[in-house]
Amino acid sequence: LNQKSDTLRINSYRAFEKTIYNLTLGITAFNGTNLFFSYNSKLFSEEYIKTIAKHYRNILQAVISRPHEMLSKINILDESERDQILNQFNNTEIDYPYDKCIQHLFEEQARQSHDRTAVVFENEHITYGELNHKANQLAAQLKKSGVRPDSIVAILIERSVNMVISMLAVLKSGGAYLPIATNLPFPRIEHILKDSNTTWVITQQSLFDKCKTFLDGYEIFMEGDKIYTGDSKNLKGNVKSGNLAYVMYTSGTTGVPKGIMIEHRSVTNYLRWVGPTVDIQSGTNYLTISDYSVDPIITDVFGSLIHGAKLFLPDKNLVLNKEHFANYIMRHNIDMTDVVPSLLKELILGTNKLRGLNTILTGGEKLENWVKDQIIGQGYKLFNHYGLTETTVDALVTQCSSKNTSLGKPIANSKCYILDQDSNIVPVGVQGEICISGNNLARGYLNNPKLTEKKFIANPYLPDERLYRTGDLGWWLSDGNVAFGGRMDRQVKIRGLRLELEEIEGLLLNNRDIKDAVVIDKRDKNGQTHLFAYLTADIQLDFAIMRTYLAQYLPKHMIPSYFFQIDKLPLNSTGKIDERSLEAIVSVPDKSKEIVSLPKTDLERKVTDIWRDVLNLEKIGVDQNFFDIGGNSLYIIRLNSMLKTTLAIDIPVVALFEHSTIRSFTAYLSAEKKMEGAGDEHNYKNRVSKGRDRLKQRRGMVSRGTNV
Repeated sequence: LNQKSDTLRINSYRAFEKTIYNLTLGITAFNGTNLFFSYNSKLFSEEYIKTIAKHYRNILQAVISRPHEMLSKINILDESERDQILNQFNNTEIDYPYDKCIQHLFEEQARQSHDRTAVVFENEHITYGELNHKANQLAAQLKKSGVRPDSIVAILIERSVNMVISMLAVLKSGGAYLPIATNLPFPRIEHILKDSNTTWVITQQSLFDKCKTFLDGYEIFMEGDKIYTGDSKNLKGNVKSGNLAYVMYTSGTTGVPKGIMIEHRSVTNYLRWVGPTVDIQSGTNYLTISDYSVDPIITDVFGSLIHGAKLFLPDKNLVLNKEHFANYIMRHNIDMTDVVPSLLKELILGTNKLRGLNTILTGGEKLENWVKDQIIGQGYKLFNHYGLTETTVDALVTQCSSKNTSLGKPIANSKCYILDQDSNIVPVGVQGEICISGNNLARGYLNNPKLTEKKFIANPYLPDERLYRTGDLGWWLSDGNVAFGGRMDRQVKIRGLRLELEEIEGLLLNNRDIKDAVVIDKRDKNGQTHLFAYLTADIQLDFAIMRTYLAQYLPKHMIPSYFFQIDKLPLNSTGKIDERSLEAIVSVPDKSKEIVSLPKTDLERKVTDIWRDVLNLEKIGVDQNFFDIGGNSLYIIRLNSMLKTTLAIDIPVVALFEHSTIRSFTAYLSAEKKMEGAGDEHNYKNRVSKGRDRLKQRRGMVSRGTNV
């Protein structure tokens, strides 16, 4: 300090600061204004802090030079960063047959592979030539009945060769096919048929009762060979690549499912990209376990058939038995399959590499790093796919490596933008909404222009193009891959199937006994996602009745695994539902109140112990239903495997569905043991085979909980 007259002057100073914050911005005003960042070096790199400082400087310069501009309009990126994100990360343009339709690509392959096997279903084989001829004959009937470009033709049919023929036939006739899952409840099928305004359905006699009340038009029954008559040549028509190829319905926030319209050119772009990317080619044996009503089937069926592969369609319950699944893979020399992460854990992990299987495609759910590492460690080539039905199967894809799992990079002729709430591009490493643009976008939502306008907006960075707002959060990695950050809304995935929690809540609130309802998703200790319903009411609710009520309207995967009745729903300081408080009400549901009887025999005790381990429950009654206390198709796989290990018996899957209480199941086992010793006529393996045959005849009942 120097004293001169009455003035106090500071020549220099030093400041020391201690902070509990991971990132602090300091400002000094001495001989000019200086800004400095203090940061936790364990969380932030020096390079990252320099980037933050650069962006902050850009904001300050914009404010000074344009003081009247809205903050939301300020661009914090410099030109090099914008070029990296807009052009380098999104350099995806490749040539593809833009003017061709799906059936044209298939017909080209059918000419080349005329006598080679195209599809295998159980003991049935069909060549490319036969598949093309039968699809042409069925298409001719559809066209004669009035099917034209953009006509919607419903398909309600069991998994079979006829399923594939039907899909191809509708495309060849010029129409768009609408696949309807065979295990949907009547009201949902009714809504889909009415909303789509279709007057055509391809089905089978055993399923026609599900739609005849709602359909006033033309139906084709796919039984026998009588339907395959007439000219088998490729049809000529005026269908264009801009016409609809298919419509798929998914869960909707308004309480009813919504139809998503996909055009041929979007699918041909995807198919011409996916084949070379994952190496589908002539000689590939491709196993599909997807339901035909969800879009992974596009990769499986059309991805296989336009590239000359052999498509295997197993019985849908194959995946419910780990050993049978592995044997099928090895017996048929399967090279490639598509499996959601939750099913990967049950079918692939914990085993030696399956002979012949080399490539696994996965998606639909978050792929955890430890699952990815084990799959790669077993010797498989693993691709992680990200996309929604609105983006024609996939939008981002990566071949997994030792690096942390990401969603990948944009597929051919598509672009990815990560935007803030004002549609500004966010920097690398900053979270925003994942938005997709390009040739893979859907036309929109069927008969719902308002929702189409809301979700498919004008692309602010490319004139004359559209942008789809996915509702997913993510951020760019420095190498151009995208990391996943969760959802902005309450859409969730259960075993790879997309659903809106609001749709379930809306149905619950339509029940006059329920005052309020909230449904949330939580993971158990095994990493499986379950739905939990929290209800308030003036009377004591019967949860069995609640399940029955919901089952009238919803697919099985949308029915909550657990129900809780509480006095009132907890609210946070902003008046919204406090989901964290709901989770704290009970971490693992206590089902002891529902116990009818505890196990008494040694066999009942052994089976009960297995159920406890599978379901992660402390107490289980012998009269409780497996599917009412958290059981599902994934747990059936684990249950089947543990029963075989512990009891040294091979249980047919049908028995686990038909005998879904411990009392019923142990009685079944005791009866089977007696018959096993009664002679060759009652040989156990023979009865297992008969059980599988009975399963095929009783699909309506057995489908309970089998959405995989």
